[in-house]
Amino acid sequence: MKGFLPVLVLAFFLLVPTAQAIRVTDNLAFTIPPNSTECIDIYLPDDAGIGAAEKTEFILGSNASWGDVSEQIVRTDENNTGLIPVCFRSYGIPEGNCSAYKINISTPSKDVFKEYKGSSCVSSLPDIDTPASLPGSVGQSFDLFSVGFASPVKYAKPGEAVTFTAYAESQAALQIQLTLSGGLAFDSTSKGVQTPGLQEANFTATAPQEEGRYQLKLEGQASCTQAGCLRQATTELVVSESDQEGFSVSLFPYNLDVKSLDPVRYKATITNHGSSQRLFETSAEFAEGLQSAFPGTTILVDAGGTGDVEFTATPTKASSLYEIMFTASSNGLEKKASAYMTTNEMLTDALREQRQATDKEAAQEAVDSWYDVYKTSAYGEDLEKYEEMKAKIEAAKQGAEQEQRGPVPPQPPAQQPVQAQDNTLLYIGVAVAAIGIIAGVLLMRRKPKAEGIEYK
Repeated sequence: MKGFLPVLVLAFFLLVPTAQAIRVTDNLAFTIPPNSTECIDIYLPDDAGIGAAEKTEFILGSNASWGDVSEQIVRTDENNTGLIPVCFRSYGIPEGNCSAYKINISTPSKDVFKEYKGSSCVSSLPDIDTPASLPGSVGQSFDLFSVGFASPVKYAKPGEAVTFTAYAESQAALQIQLTLSGGLAFDSTSKGVQTPGLQEANFTATAPQEEGRYQLKLEGQASCTQAGCLRQATTELVVSESDQEGFSVSLFPYNLDVKSLDPVRYKATITNHGSSQRLFETSAEFAEGLQSAFPGTTILVDAGGTGDVEFTATPTKASSLYEIMFTASSNGLEKKASAYMTTNEMLTDALREQRQATDKEAAQEAVDSWYDVYKTSAYGEDLEKYEEMKAKIEAAKQGAEQEQRGPVPPQPPAQQPVQAQDNTLLYIGVAVAAIGIIAGVLLMRRKPKAEGIEYK
């Protein structure tokens, strides 16, 4: 059938996860292999929105039904970063099941509170998504483009001008409108950028007079309306009269899908929150199959300033998931930032949906029809066909289920008690049932197998 089977089977076997742990972020949807464990890494104090590593007590809580942490006390010392994995287990959970979760980080005084929401799904096809809204699940949208901030947290004194740098990147040709919200008085709340490539836009605001922590949201709307055309990111502004210390790191794009195996541009940003210059050593680790000539440079960052390290990473396998880990260290303290790259995520999501379909032949036909367009079109140009394919797969799921259930049969009349002398009827019934079972088995053997993808 169309010669499509070898392509899909090859893609299926290339879907080997390379990320060992996932860095926590908001609106994170990820897969867990069947009968396995996947962990989310939480770095404190950074993931609580605190730049300085100081002696602090945190309360880490999670409501994840598949998780191993309900509440835990974590203490960090000065110049010490704590790594806490929150692990999710899929043992005994059927493939295709999903579960939402929340992870809360707070201090006993409640002056710090950070909440991360997400979902996990059991699947042998690995994926990491950052959907625009939750609850959601892996495969509901793909990472056509990525948006984010240069710094996960910014510090300012009351009334001080502060600049937020926002990024957008895609391998597709898109017009993306970046909109910033959060109650501050910005010079402009919306700016447009044009991809492909990594683009940036700066937004300047005046810090409020009242001290506190202010959450800011970046929304990126691409020039399309289908799934994957909306992305969000968050950052935090801390307004305080006190001098700050410490530093933070970020890596952009955090999560991006590509179609062609071309170099992808990355930008790591080190933000020095302290009052004096600081020297940083940088390094990076790349998943197997991801090629990069990382410079491994030393960078000097001014007080209250930022320093960037740019590099490219080139995937070598189709339909794969890769992780990049960036590390910056200074005066014995190191901090890490992770990023994830998928190749041909649209195909991965299509395979995952097809595996869940009851009527696999109808679902396969839908995937075949879409793939004929996808393999020859530029990335991002076949989104309408992609939505049509997903709708057909969903209809195949529901239609097959209804066909299997069929109409509700009428209820038989109440049976009269069978007397002992009527055993002949019982014997006849047993014989008829046995014949029916044998006939059913024979019919099943004679039924032709559906052509196409084989799901192991």
